Amino acid sequence: MQCIVMAMQTSTVTNPLTLDIEWRGGINPLHEAFDASRVATLTASMEANGWDGPPIVCDRALRNAGQDQAYTGSHRIEAWTDVQDDTQAPMPCAYIEDICDRHNIDWSALLDDADGNGYDAVMAAILLLPADVCEAYGLDAGGL
Repeated sequence: MQCIVMAMQTSTVTNPLTLDIEWRGGINPLHEAFDASRVATLTASMEANGWDGPPIVCDRALRNAGQDQAYTGSHRIEAWTDVQDDTQAPMPCAYIEDICDRHNIDWSALLDDADGNGYDAVMAAILLLPADVCEAYGLDAGGL
């Protein structure tokens, strides 16, 4: 537990929209990390600096329904759980609903248009969000 507290205290979370960031564990990545060298680089950085970069972007409604799904960060999730040696290690999370709300994008409508498929709705949101916001929060089509 002490390792998690220290990492949280020394961590820097990229958050230009000043969204509410929640530190929590048990988040399921969208897919497995596919780039071992990227995971190794992130792991080394996190060992030295704690969390340094964008939060994981999740879906609040899915979380409330007991399906804690991340839309971003599969490599960061793997690296962080390696550093913490704990698959339940708390990590910083932002919610797609909040990101869309800050830009007057109706997340519920995107989700409805995608027949409830969160991945497709996020892909639609990426097309509507400013590029710098997508970059800051790890919302890039190639990285999802």
